[in-house]
Amino acid sequence: EREREREVEGVWCKQVKARTPKPQDFPRESLDCIHTSMGDERGLSVGALGEPANAVTVCGQRVLPLGVGTVWLGRPWPPNTTDFVSPAESEIDAFLNKALERLAAWSSCSARAPDDTQRGAEQDAESTLVASADLALPPALMIDTATAYGTAERQLGRYLRANPVPRGRLFVATKWGGSWEREVAGQPPYILTRRQLDTDLKQSEEALGVPISLLYYHIPGQVAFDDALRAMQDVDVWAALKAAKASGRIGGIGVSISSPDVLRAALKASLLEPMDAIQVPARMCVQHADLLAALQALGKPVCINSAVRHRVAGSDSSSGDAEDCLKAALALFDPGHAVLLTGTRTHLDSSIDCVAQYFADATKKATATLKRC
Repeated sequence: EREREREVEGVWCKQVKARTPKPQDFPRESLDCIHTSMGDERGLSVGALGEPANAVTVCGQRVLPLGVGTVWLGRPWPPNTTDFVSPAESEIDAFLNKALERLAAWSSCSARAPDDTQRGAEQDAESTLVASADLALPPALMIDTATAYGTAERQLGRYLRANPVPRGRLFVATKWGGSWEREVAGQPPYILTRRQLDTDLKQSEEALGVPISLLYYHIPGQVAFDDALRAMQDVDVWAALKAAKASGRIGGIGVSISSPDVLRAALKASLLEPMDAIQVPARMCVQHADLLAALQALGKPVCINSAVRHRVAGSDSSSGDAEDCLKAALALFDPGHAVLLTGTRTHLDSSIDCVAQYFADATKKATATLKRC
């Protein structure tokens, strides 16, 4: 198995190197101190300076602070859209290629080694996105999906079977309990029972064909308050999740909650303490200071969704352009504590550029502060 993993890693790195964006595709500051090439047979490059302060440890694996959502791969999105066109496989493949390649380049940061005149200036900067502590394993890309996302899991699995990605480069998170097919048929779309968990986990494993790094309870706003709390308190469900984790079927257990009332009640009842990760919409943290403070104090990794769709940048929920919304979401938590999920279909490049620039600007500000001190 280790030989197979090394073979996949080598092939994948060669493919990425052939198609990877050049360093000029990123803000210069995000590459300033990322210059030492390992030069081993895997062709990896990593940061020479700084700590991995912006990487986020989720379920024991270090991931990039920007991940991608996949809802539009398998069902109409955003909700109530009237002009949605289902993506062709070629569009899905191009999107996932770009996500993996640009963010792999970001995490590995394959830039030339500096000469002596450059090195002095570069030592003034810290790595803005990632400087890997484990030189052989840069942070992984989180891909977020769900059984409720129609054919998204199957589309993602199809892509990964045709384009194997080394295990350490990928963090696949999915959610159980929801069904787009039930929703279309007018049936209850979310069922959070032990029986449904068994069905959904098996379905996700078969559809994805790769290890599930994180499995969430899926509790959006459509789930009634009492049903949501009952699901998180169901001892049979929890025992099944713990067993799946212990056996290696999943890497961790999380919960995705969209209702402020449900999140507040779950925090009060200490239902989130056993979780490995929490996912919430950005607007919840912006509009409810008590919930933001509670999540910060909880100390769990937080995955933030829907920053742009709900326009979190301003007090008016409809205000703020996409860049402002992404930056506002990034500022909610200290670096290293949250992953921002972008569900964009058409603006992936600009989202990556925005996040890279955010960390570059934060690095310059922190460096200037240190110099003044």
